[in-house]
Amino acid sequence: MKIKVLLSLLVLFIVSACADLEVENPNDPDTSRVLGTPGDLINVVKAGANSWYSTATAFGFYMTTSVMADAHTSSWGNAGMRDMGNEPRKAWDNGVQYNYAGENTEQYNGYYSVINQVNDILEVLDNGDQDLLNTLGDDVARIRAFGHLLLGLSYGYLGLIYDQVVVIRPGEEVTAETFTFTPYQDVLAYALENLDLAITTANSASSLSYPNWFNGVSMDKTLFLEMANTYAAKLLIWGSRNKAQNDAVDWNRVLAYAENGFTNDFVITNDADVWIAWGQAYSNRPGWVRVDLRILNMMDPNYPSTFPADQTSLDPATSADARLESDFEYNSTVPFRANRGLYHYSNYRYSRLDPLPTDLQGPAPDTYAAEVDLMQAEAHLRLGRKADAIAIINAGTRVTRGQLDPIADDAADDVVMSAIFYEREIELFASGAMMPWFDMRRRDLLQMGTPLHFPVPGRELETLQLDSYTFGGQSAADGINASNGGWK
Repeated sequence: MKIKVLLSLLVLFIVSACADLEVENPNDPDTSRVLGTPGDLINVVKAGANSWYSTATAFGFYMTTSVMADAHTSSWGNAGMRDMGNEPRKAWDNGVQYNYAGENTEQYNGYYSVINQVNDILEVLDNGDQDLLNTLGDDVARIRAFGHLLLGLSYGYLGLIYDQVVVIRPGEEVTAETFTFTPYQDVLAYALENLDLAITTANSASSLSYPNWFNGVSMDKTLFLEMANTYAAKLLIWGSRNKAQNDAVDWNRVLAYAENGFTNDFVITNDADVWIAWGQAYSNRPGWVRVDLRILNMMDPNYPSTFPADQTSLDPATSADARLESDFEYNSTVPFRANRGLYHYSNYRYSRLDPLPTDLQGPAPDTYAAEVDLMQAEAHLRLGRKADAIAIINAGTRVTRGQLDPIADDAADDVVMSAIFYEREIELFASGAMMPWFDMRRRDLLQMGTPLHFPVPGRELETLQLDSYTFGGQSAADGINASNGGWK
């Protein structure tokens, strides 16, 4: 069979030996044999849910990007946290010998693993044996809808993370002559195309059921549609690399998706075995990572936003926001090394997710319903409907959990926008994957020189015999590939 996308495209693009890609591989059996029964198709697409989730919430990138966004802080080297949290910011080391090169490669390979599996499945549904399709019956729509959801999620995260990747559609053969990288804007457009196909397919089905496909979630047609719409709205706003791009987002489209998004928290149960959000867990372990003082200063403006140069511990903060006590835990000592920079220090960890950080099991919030509300509020405000935005904010977690005063009806636009992002930072803290990095970059708030996206992994470039490249560092701060703004 023809060579297809595998875990990292390593087999596909051996450009130095491209005279003939029609290579038989006895260890890569024909798709029709691997996916020859209804059970095969269902099991493979179901497994794709775990593969996508495990990649998006992986140990490394989750923590690396949160430190880059000054949401969490750590001086430890793990996952490149020390390197990418250094001040001033430095470029990502894209060399194949870099100790933490695997964090970048893991993301790239993980999403392509899902894409490869789903492309095979959709090819069977489009061109497979008719008897098999007849046997599947209503399961054709169920599998197709979920397959397009997974393609949307996987290409979505590739487009959010990288400056460019290769897009390969179901049934498409890529040769050395047709191989090309696609810029992230077009990758995100293709991801949204797949989410729209998932929505269309689901809407045409009489019913859908995905019991425990996401662990602990009983997903029916309604919840499936809510997930597809929610992530479509997320991709539209998260994809912006700077404020100018964010201002140009189609906010009517964001609102249309968000209004059909989650109405309840979408929580995946971790089991300390197959379903583990490693990044979500370890980024809130007290000895590993702490909450950056930037976050604490938002709740207590009298608290320093950066750690003082003449202290090694701070007293507890105080705040009118009740979540400082309910969601954050004060520790009298800091586990980091002073010689690596006191700017890494913090006395606070995030405790709302306990016991997940220590037990690796229990509820792991992927998307709070509050996030969907806040996307709607932001869209309304950007579309000139401030009253609608204020109504959503005042009916939400700012008042119900934070016990803060409602926003005044005559509040200025910038006050309302600040309230929206305050909730995104405080209420949504540590939910999902990589949100702080996405949110900070679309507001030009990442520290100067912080990468706005990552390069294709160095190992992949080496295999393709392409020149290595990277992003980041203050000398490269162009506002396109590395931040030229900053919150301080």
